[in-house]
Amino acid sequence: MLADAAEALLETAAALHVPPLVLALEDLHWADAGTLDLLRELARDLAGTPLLVLGTHRDPPAGAATALVETARSERAETVALGPLGLADVRRYLAARGHDGVRADADRVLARSHGLPLLLEAAVAPGDAADGPADGPASTPGPDGPDGPDGIGDAAAGFVAGALDRLVPAQVGIVRAAALLGPVIDPALVAEVSGETPVAVAAAVDGGVRAGLLRGGPPRFAHALWQDAVAAGVPPVRGQELHARAAAAIAARPGAPGAPGRAARIAHHLHSAAPAPATLREAAAWSRRAADEATRALAHPEAATHLGRAARALELAGPPGVELAEALLAAARADYLAGRYPAALAGCRRAGGLGARAGRRDLVAAAALALQGVTFSEARPVITELARTALELGAEGAVESRLHAQLATMAADLGDVADAARHAARAMETARAVGDPRALLEAARAEEITAIEPWQVPRRLALGELAVVQATRLDDPIGAVLGHEWRITAGFLLGRLDVVDDATTSLGEIADRTRLPLARWHLLRVRAARATFEGRFEEALAINTEALTLALASGDTTAAGMSQALLTHVTLLRGDPDRVDHTLIEVAARVPMPLIQVALARQYLLLGDRAAARAGYEQLRPLLDHPHRDYRWGGVLVQLGDLVEAFDDPAGAALLARELHPYTRWPGAAGNATAYFTGHVGQQYGVALAVAGRPVEARAALAAAVRHDLALGGRPHVALTRLDLAALLLRTAPEAAAEAATLARDAGEQARRLGMPGPAARADALLARAEAALVARDTDPLSRREREVADLVVRALSNRQIAARLVLSERTVESHVRSILAKLGCGNRTELVVRLGSPQP
Repeated sequence: MLADAAEALLETAAALHVPPLVLALEDLHWADAGTLDLLRELARDLAGTPLLVLGTHRDPPAGAATALVETARSERAETVALGPLGLADVRRYLAARGHDGVRADADRVLARSHGLPLLLEAAVAPGDAADGPADGPASTPGPDGPDGPDGIGDAAAGFVAGALDRLVPAQVGIVRAAALLGPVIDPALVAEVSGETPVAVAAAVDGGVRAGLLRGGPPRFAHALWQDAVAAGVPPVRGQELHARAAAAIAARPGAPGAPGRAARIAHHLHSAAPAPATLREAAAWSRRAADEATRALAHPEAATHLGRAARALELAGPPGVELAEALLAAARADYLAGRYPAALAGCRRAGGLGARAGRRDLVAAAALALQGVTFSEARPVITELARTALELGAEGAVESRLHAQLATMAADLGDVADAARHAARAMETARAVGDPRALLEAARAEEITAIEPWQVPRRLALGELAVVQATRLDDPIGAVLGHEWRITAGFLLGRLDVVDDATTSLGEIADRTRLPLARWHLLRVRAARATFEGRFEEALAINTEALTLALASGDTTAAGMSQALLTHVTLLRGDPDRVDHTLIEVAARVPMPLIQVALARQYLLLGDRAAARAGYEQLRPLLDHPHRDYRWGGVLVQLGDLVEAFDDPAGAALLARELHPYTRWPGAAGNATAYFTGHVGQQYGVALAVAGRPVEARAALAAAVRHDLALGGRPHVALTRLDLAALLLRTAPEAAAEAATLARDAGEQARRLGMPGPAARADALLARAEAALVARDTDPLSRREREVADLVVRALSNRQIAARLVLSERTVESHVRSILAKLGCGNRTELVVRLGSPQP
């Protein structure tokens, strides 16, 4: 891909260049999506190389660069805010450019330029200026329009007014007409549109160059701000007339009808012409052609913009009806592909309403189905209502199946398991009956989200494979992306890293090939989850930030929440209270779902606020008595172990162990490809068993979890489980103090290497306890068996009870008791109790 090639070129150049290489990029507020994606890749992949990337932007940044700039500020970048130049700066500039630099000139230049460097040369008096700005490609105004920081629009207007005063009136009209046609001046087109002769146009261009408005070779406006300021002076009626002429002239020109940018230029001029219905419909048609061209170039945001303009033109042409509904749907689909979900949802709502009023169930169904794999809170009620309306209007066959699949997805996201399962079953039954690939793909999606039981994991993997096959047949990249995501989630739990690696590679290929924001977001989420699981925390957080940037740009709050979830998970894994993100409290207040509440309670534990943590646990505890099993339930279960242990709840621990046990049959890690993976379930299962008073089973579960996480490369989880196992041994098997010491030592070393201060501190404490136990054992006159018998004597058990507990004969116990009394110098059992102390709880 082009981005990979650019990275490789820069990396090689930076390595060979002495001194370090500097890559300067100006006006990032006008950067396109491809440039921003390349910068994100550079920030992540070229860190540590001798390359300095220097970017400039308006402050505040505008357009698509906003999220990138904020990301850079929060990560590796340093930022420097530059204000306008002062009088001394202007004097130095004038002197460097060969001007006399007297105070009067400096004052005048500062007043005309407002201290903005890009306007300094233009503000120099006529005749005093040097040759003008160096030639180069003209800038293209960004989505924020001509006005940037305060005063820049006024400064441009002031300069333009002065420059136009130096032209004769006929030349002013020609230059204004040229400004409406674009930054690069086509003299023949300007002549045709303005009605002037080529000689007059040439004279006007020469005058514009002398005045500093234009520069030559080929002639173009010296800056987009000046072009905008010149165009702003065209009277509205005259402007509409010029735009109409321009559209006609460009359309009539000989040459390839599909020449790049031609349709967009014609559409632009028609949209700016007089708003007559016929003109508006023609403008919409050219916008659709421009959108097709952008789609072929994978410029999805540009395509969405063109289709949005087409829909607005048809709405103005009126009256609203089926034609407008179809245009709105086309724009909504493009917004969806561009990652603009709120705009897509609004278009679907309007299109569906128009379709329903016209009795067009096909339009209503299309509106309900346009957004796939999107479940943010604002979307659910709109999509649900549209899908139900389409079914009520009599949708059938493949469309009926797809509508039920969409309803299953919405119901599952709301936690209505029964309704989701009913719609999913209906979707799959109908899809199989009609044999439609699209219906089968979306039915698989509905069935996957309702396959929530642990024993259904192989089925979820199979559904992922089915989705990939059907999506590939349909050339549906988003369908394939979701199928690969299911493969990753199921593959992790099954311990199939070959599946995980293959699916991740496929995701990367789809994201690179299509440049779809949703595909890129899924890829980033998978990479962040994998990096976190393996203990590459800083890398995971950097990827997580990039994914958050895409989610925020899309308007999908659920997707943005995945970044918050991983951030909290990393903080809890590290056990670092200094990195706690307190916004989780606000999120839990807005979205009081158990998955967020359990994370918040664990966060309170990390902060040492046991009262708040207990309050959170008491809210969650009834769920163990009455489980509500939806697709989020597993994520709640794997976090409850810390809480039942912290608040010593044996009854709750027994219930938790019962819920977790079915997951332990799989050798891999539980989690979600778009959030994070928590390691083998045996860790939390073992903790629950220990609190429930089943230490032997707990020890086996924890040891198994260590083996499985080692096989998967889950280093943080190996360290945490070793600590749980060490604590269990010290509490229930004093004879295993040496093993506990080894476990704590290994875990502590691992935790320090990975940057996990909380587990490292816990390891140190457990190691100290284990070493103290070893010292006590070495000075103990009693053998291990004698110590076991003595502890039971202290607990007031009779010889017969001790024999039954330790599976010994009563005579053997009597022999051990005599030896114990002799070694400790006690005359009877009462003295032994006094010597060894009160029974331990």
